[in-house]
Amino acid sequence: MAEVELRAASGDKCSIQAVEVNALNMRCFFHLTNSHETIRDDDGVEAASVETARRLALQAVYELQQESDHAREDWHGWQLDVVDSGGNILLSIPLDMPAQ
Repeated sequence: MAEVELRAASGDKCSIQAVEVNALNMRCFFHLTNSHETIRDDDGVEAASVETARRLALQAVYELQQESDHAREDWHGWQLDVVDSGGNILLSIPLDMPAQ
């Protein structure tokens, strides 16, 4: 927490406590899509960077692939789109890629 000192036009001083916020954090959404359907992530996650979002997305793909022995086949043709709060696709990861 940082203390900020302000001066009014009259010269009086007052101080306030300000909480520092990392302005670089962004909300990212992980939408599952194929050629004719989208399963939207309405909650999203906070990520400090696109690289952090990529790591979280890869972890999500890995977890989906571990759900069953046939997960890669079940998700064939699907991808996970990482989307920012403005609706811009930051990256896409195919769900039928080999587990890492």
